[in-house]
Order: sequence, then C-alpha cells, then structure tokens
Amino acid sequence: MKKWLTVWVLFFSFITLPTSLQGQSVQVLPLLKDELPSQTVWGTYQDKLGYIWIATNAGLCRYDGTRLQCYKRKDGLWGDNITWLSAMEDGNMLIATYKKGITKAYINHDPTFEKIEPSFTVNYDTYLRDSSVYSQERRFDLRKRQFYRYEEGLGITYGRRLYPWGLDAFLITSQKGGLIKYDYHEEKMKSVFNVPSDDSFYALYVNKEKQEVLVGGQTKVYQLRDFQLENIIEQGLPDKGITNFLLKDQEGSIYAANSDLGLYMKRSQEETFQALSKNTPLGNVVINHLMLDKDGNIWVSSWGKGLFLIPHSPFVTYQVENDINTNSIQEIHVAQATGDFYVSSLDDVYQHDKAQEKWLPLHISKSTSGLANYGRLLSDQAGNVIIKNYLNDSVMMEVPTAPHFDKKVYAIEALHNAYRNDKGIFHAHYKQGLVGDTIVLKCFKLINDQVRVLREKVVCHQVEVAAIANEPFYFDDLQKGYWQAMKIGILHYDFENNRTYNSTQDTSQFFIENLQDAITYQIKALAENEIGFATDKGLLLYKEKQRQWQVYGLAEGFPSETIKDIAVDQEGHLWLATPKGLVYFDRQAVYHFNKKNGLFTNDIAYVEFDRQNNCLYAANNNGVVKANKTALLQAFQNHHTELYLQKISLDSLEQTAHKDLAFRAVDNQTLTFELALCDFKTTHDTQYEYRLNDKQWIPFEQGMLSLQNLGPNKYNIQFRATKNQHNWSYTAPYSFTVLAKWYQTIYFVVLLISFIILTSYLIARFFIKRSQARAREAIALNQKIADLEQRALSASMNPHFIFNVLNAIQEYVQKEDVQQTNHYIAEFGKLIRLYLQASLKKSIPLQEELELVQKYLKLEKLRFEDSLNWSLHIEDTLETELFRIPTMIIQPYVENAILHGLRPKGGGTIQISCYEKNDYLHIHITDDGVGIAMQNKASNKHLQLASKITQERIQLFGAEINRPGSVKVESKTNQGTAVQIQLPIVIE
Repeated sequence: MKKWLTVWVLFFSFITLPTSLQGQSVQVLPLLKDELPSQTVWGTYQDKLGYIWIATNAGLCRYDGTRLQCYKRKDGLWGDNITWLSAMEDGNMLIATYKKGITKAYINHDPTFEKIEPSFTVNYDTYLRDSSVYSQERRFDLRKRQFYRYEEGLGITYGRRLYPWGLDAFLITSQKGGLIKYDYHEEKMKSVFNVPSDDSFYALYVNKEKQEVLVGGQTKVYQLRDFQLENIIEQGLPDKGITNFLLKDQEGSIYAANSDLGLYMKRSQEETFQALSKNTPLGNVVINHLMLDKDGNIWVSSWGKGLFLIPHSPFVTYQVENDINTNSIQEIHVAQATGDFYVSSLDDVYQHDKAQEKWLPLHISKSTSGLANYGRLLSDQAGNVIIKNYLNDSVMMEVPTAPHFDKKVYAIEALHNAYRNDKGIFHAHYKQGLVGDTIVLKCFKLINDQVRVLREKVVCHQVEVAAIANEPFYFDDLQKGYWQAMKIGILHYDFENNRTYNSTQDTSQFFIENLQDAITYQIKALAENEIGFATDKGLLLYKEKQRQWQVYGLAEGFPSETIKDIAVDQEGHLWLATPKGLVYFDRQAVYHFNKKNGLFTNDIAYVEFDRQNNCLYAANNNGVVKANKTALLQAFQNHHTELYLQKISLDSLEQTAHKDLAFRAVDNQTLTFELALCDFKTTHDTQYEYRLNDKQWIPFEQGMLSLQNLGPNKYNIQFRATKNQHNWSYTAPYSFTVLAKWYQTIYFVVLLISFIILTSYLIARFFIKRSQARAREAIALNQKIADLEQRALSASMNPHFIFNVLNAIQEYVQKEDVQQTNHYIAEFGKLIRLYLQASLKKSIPLQEELELVQKYLKLEKLRFEDSLNWSLHIEDTLETELFRIPTMIIQPYVENAILHGLRPKGGGTIQISCYEKNDYLHIHITDDGVGIAMQNKASNKHLQLASKITQERIQLFGAEINRPGSVKVESKTNQGTAVQIQLPIVIE
C-alpha cells in the first residue's frame, strides 16, 4: 500500500508541476469597492495637486489615498453621470456630464464648480488647447462660448480616441479613415496611417517625446515610429472583441484593454500578451479607461466592477499555483554559499533559476519513501541543503557543479529540528519522556558521499513535553548551548553550566519580562554575538556576551508588534516579515513596504536575503516576491510627494496663496495655513512640520497651522510632510511680512509718555481712594462687630430663664430640700460665672463654648426633670481646645430649641454635633420639637432677638480673611428643627 501511495505521489508531481514556468504575477488591487457611489467608472484623472478624480455614473469623486469625497448635481455639476475629465491650461479641470454639458472645476483644497455650456455633449476623449475644447465632431471656444465644425475634407467617420501631438496638432482614431492628424492652426485633417483592409482603429497611445504611437485594432496592436509601421503585436490577444484602450508604463510594458475580455499585458522583453483577467481580481471586465499617474501606477476604470490599481513596484511576484505551481509554501531559503533560492511545499522543493526566471521542481519525493511534507530548509558552507520532511526521513541534497537536475540526495534519520552554524549542520531528535524531555543533539556533514555524524550529545530538561513547540530551534554553538521556542516563552540550555533557563519560570533575570508569555516564530543569528527573536511581542535582540536584551516594536515605527521572520543583508541590516507588510530596519530608520508599494499581500510570513546577488525574497503560503535591495530602497527613499499650500486665512478672511502677504499686527490676530498632501504609496497618517526663518522644524497636526501674536518682521515659512516617517515631501515655502503695530511708531512716543503719566496719576489716586474707603469700611465693620457683641451680651441670658431658675430654687427651699437647693444654686452660679467670663472676649475656644452649653442644659434638665434629653457628639480628630469661635454662638440656638421646640410638647431631645470638613468647622443643632411653623408668633422676643444677633455675628465671623461664616435653619412641622452653622477654622 505504501509503495503504491509513493507511485501516486510521484505521478501527481509529474503531471501537475511543469519543469519551467515563465512570467511573474501582476499585482491588481481593487480600490474603494464599498465607498464609490457606483461601480461603473468611466475614467480617472490626476490633477495638479496629485488628487485622483473618479468619474462614475452616480457622481464625481476625489481621492487623496485615504479619504474619498463625492460631488453631485447639488454641488454645481450639470448632473451625476460623469463621462469625461480633462485638464485645462490653467491647471483646473473640465467635466463632461452625459447629455448635459460641461462644467469647470477650480482645483483647490476645497474645489468649486462653474457650469459652462449645457449643450456640449462629450462621450469620449477631448483635447484642450488655446481655450478651445476639441471633441470628435467640433470645437468649442471657451471664451466666445461658440461651436465650430471641422473641415470634413476626408469624408470619414471619426473615431473615439483623441490625443495631443506636439504643439500644433492632435491625433484622432477612425474606424475607416485610419489614424488622422489634425492641425488646429489650419483646422485641417490629414490621414497619417491607413487602416488595414481587415481591421479598424479604436485605441490610441501617444508618446510625444519618443515620437512613438500605439494604435489598437480589433485583435492587433500596431507600433508606429514617426507614423511608420515598426511592429505588429497580436500574440496573446483575443480573437474577438476590440482593443479599445492602450497604455505603456515606465518599464515599457504595454497594457491593452479588450472591450469584452478584460486587460492584457506585454512586458518589454516579451513578444506575447498575457491575460491579467485569469489570475487577478479584474476578471473579464469591460474596461472604460486606463490612466498612468505621476508615480507610475496604472488606474483601471471598469463597467460595473469598480476601480482597480496596478501599482508601480520594484517587486517581482510569483503566485502559488500560477508561477510556482504548488499548493502551499512552507518555507523559503537562500543558500548563501551559492546564492540559490529554494521554496519548500507540502509535496516538493523548488529552486528558482534566476537567469531564465524558471521554477525547477527537484522531485525530492523520488529519493525518500512515503508521503512528503517538506518544511525546514538549511544549507552548509558548501551549499549542500538539508530538507526537513515532517512525515518521514529528512534528506540532504549535495549541490554539484553540474546542472541543477544532477543534484544528489541523501537520506538522514528523522529529525525534529535543525540549525546550521559555522561548524556544520546540527540537528536535534526528541525522545519524549513521561515527566520531561530528552534531546539527542547530533552534528552531520557530507563526507565522501556519505552523511556522517560528527558529534553527539544528550541533554535532559525538566520541562513538560506539552510546552515544547516544534519551531524554531537554534544552536548558538554546540559547546555553549541552544535556544528552543516553547508554546509560550523560550527555553535556553547552557552546555557549560549544564543549566536550563525557562522564560516563564526563570527568576535569575536572565530573561526580560517580554519573553514570559511571548510566542516565538523564528530564532536566528544576526550580527556577531547577537541573536534575534521574531515574536508576537516585537523584535527581541540578545547579545550573548553582555547578556543584554533589546526590544523593538510599535514605538520604533514598526507597523505591527508581531514579527514572523528575520533576515540579515550584507550590511547587517534587518528585514522583518510582519502581518502588515515588510519592514527594513537598520537599527535606526524603519522603512515599511505593503500592498501599495507592490507587495502581493500585507501578510508576510517568511523573508530571506541573498547576499551574493543583493536580492531580497519575501513570501507567505500563497506566493513569493523578490526585489533588488538597492532598487527597492532607492524607490522608497526617492519617493517624495509635493505638499501644496491650499489656503491662507487672516482672521478668517481668505488670502491668496500665490502672493506674499503683508499685514499690520493686531493683538490676538490669527494667521492660518491649510495644506494638502496626496500619497498613494503609504497608508500612514500624514505628519506635518513647519519652520520660520530657517529655525528648527516644529510639528503640527491635521495639515492646518495657526500662528498668533507674531512680532513685526519679515518671515519665510517652510512646510513639509510625510506619511512614512522618513521621506519628507519637498518643502512648500511662503513669505509674509508683519508690519509694526500703530502704537510702535516713533510718533506715538510722546502720546505714550503722556498717557503713562496720566495713567499713573489716576492709578495712584484710585489706590489712595480705595485705601481710604477700605479704612472706613474696616472702622464701620469693627464698630458693627462691637455693637453686636454688646447686644449679644445683653441678650445672652434670657430673663425668663433667670426668673424660672429662681422660682425653682424657691420651690426647693420651701420643700426644705437643702441638698437639691445647694446643687441648683451651685450650678446656676457656675453658669453665671462662665457667662461673665465669656462676655469679656470676642472669641473663645470651642471647648469652653461647649462647656457653657452643657452647664445650661443641665439646669434646664433639672427643670424638665426627665422629659428633656440631650447628647453631644464631637469628631475624634477635632481639636476643641484650639479652634476658636465667636462667644455665645451655640447657646441662643439651644435655648430657642428648648423654649419654642420642646417646651410646647412637654420635652424631647436635643443633639449637638461638631466636625471639621474642607477647612471649616461644622456645628449641627437638632431637636425633635414642634418645629418653627407650630411656634407661637408671640413667643419670647428676647430669644428671637438673640437668634438674629447670633446669625449676623456668624456671617461676620471670618469676613476679615475673606471666608465668612454661614448659618442654615431647616424645620418641619412636628418633626423638629435643624440648625447648621459653618465657621472658618481659626486657631489661636
């Protein structure tokens, strides 16, 4: 069974994998599929600012590489079905609307539209010259607003393509009359190339500098030089439909659009057109227009399928099952000794023939038994390659001096992983134990046509087998140790000390924190004494001698924190594979390449560098790209976009951006600059900087800069912008002058001195008067406080209370209750003494005030016997002996609560609480009496007077320090009254 399975695999390899494949894939990117108002795109146009304008049958759109802005009838167009766009001599644009005339667009950051001629219908190309619009049938003078017919001396039906030729003429195709040149000075037409009897002309491409013309027939492309036939290209073009558009890119490749069968391309070194519809998102679309932008990108407009972009790129792409003809790429490898490039797949290994651009299947499966699943690729100093077969024995392939297909293949025992260092090829075979793992390390070399084991070492770990990952595995040196990626974290074994380091458990500071839960995709030797780890936590670099770690990621400008693979070029610089593109890192600068730079995908899994040929390879499971390093970096470094100064505003009044500005300075004056940058190569957010008079560059955001309070001077301001953090745009300079303010002139000096003298006099007079007024206010305040204190003293003791106390004493005397009489007299005497002592002071400590209130409440309780209850709550941290309050500030409210609140109901409870909050002393007095509403309006006027005086004293307390006190009284019927006193904290 195994034998027949092997035969089947070999047969399948022969019938599905050809020995040579030509050509590389072309990258085609669908654009704005969900953003466009319609998927029918008639054409595109790039304006002087770099914006791409897109004509659809549902509106006109403008694209800056990031945002899409749409314009319709409501914005000033004749209609929404836009059929044609063309540049004007002044840099603005003409827009044709289907059967509804033309509109002029004024190109600016915020474009405006002007309707010109409602009856001018344009369905195809036009040509603008000397303020006239030339169409297929007539000329329209923009100044006179008149139409003029061409001279019809040829008696033919004119075609649909029209292109300028030099300064005096334009070319137009004709289905019967051939290629026609029209001299717009003489207004005459002349046939310069006749149509073959079996063909008709539809498409036209003109290169004025090279005097080259491409004319498209139904199934042929005619190459003309000076209107003489140079070549006819028909190989690869379909035998039906018509060639309705032609374009030639910067590399000389020709693109031909078929009306029914999509887009075809012929590279400059080839003779045959290839259909791009088979292997790209284009499919068999009807193409309405082709445009080459200033960066060399090709924009493809289609009927019903939207807009496509073919980026100009230094990358050459080889797609799986198209160029390489395999079902999945497992790994890529460059043998540095020979410069050979290999790709492993599930079924075979392929070598790239650089000279002929061919992929050679090596048919490794013929030399091994069983099914194949090839993955890891390594090579030694001689160029011999070791190939890992995950399903059976691995093999070593000897590289001969003879042709590639004479390579010899040697079987090696099954290996788990392998790594080559300077001493040969080492590989590790795992014997999984119950608790840990045992690793047999062996060194192999090819000696006398035999694979021999040079060394062998057994290493044991106390690490669970489930934690060990299959890849990657790295030997720094057989005598020193090796590194092993686990499912989470990294394992390092030190041969010299016979010790294992585990990043998830190690506490010896051998690892950095980032490695604890990192997933490692690749481990490679980089520079001398340096190991690189590609992880999902960034790029980790480890210097062995110093035992130092460095981490690089998003903070350094990487597009992703996940690094899948690492390669080193001949200068020691790093190339990184990430899910968001390819990264070049020279330990300082970061260059980011993605689909907009020509990669066939952003998800790059493998990267290798051919140091012999200065060539880079990058891949994922679906394809491979290669690029010359020098050309790639030059294309990136030379990519400078132009930055445009769109609008200048001075205090919201728009100024011209093409003329130096001069204005007189005004306080809080704002000069605003608005800029625009179009860049289709990168997806990063735009970064802007400016500098004044050649000083340092200063960043600003969103392309809008506002300058305020500029001093009198002549200013030269420069702007620049970038989207990739390195390639700055060419600077956009501008000059403006700020004139001196009117009061900075020499004629203003006398007036200024007079004003200063007068102002000084008025200010001095003002302060003197204000000081006198404050003195009078202070005297009045002191007098008021003294008056209130005197009135408070006179009102502090309620005569009724004194009378009631004396009656109570008399009652005890009549009862001959000597003990109670003496106690009552003693307490009353203490209270009178405290009142007299307090009356001599403006303020007393809170502790003394509370003692006075307690004495008062004790006497009242004797009168009420058991029907009066009271409690005092003081915050533990409150320093009552230090905090001072106005004299007799609490007693009037307590007395009022007893007399008006509790007495009518025959008793009750009074609660007093004191605490500190927000630098204020808070005193709360509550009772459960009848409330203010139930109190008798004819109540004791003495207590009402005392309460009113107390309120005024509270409000005046602290007024001198600008922190007056306050009092708040709340009462509910039959629920009692609450008094909240707030006093500033005063410590004496």
